[in-house]
Amino acid sequence: MRPPEWPTMLEGARAEGAAKGKLEGKREMARELLTLGVDLSAIVKASGLSEDEIKKLLPKQ
Repeated sequence: MRPPEWPTMLEGARAEGAAKGKLEGKREMARELLTLGVDLSAIVKASGLSEDEIKKLLPKQ
């Protein structure tokens, strides 16, 4: 028999997975915009990521 909290644990895991997927999608979009030469401030506005988060996506030189 399953414990009563089982459904909420599953819902929490699904929500966490969805949030991680959304964040990764935003990062992927920001990387692509960087490669296209889009201005950093425009990427911040379009992605909702912070400038620091986007700078971390820049290739190491």
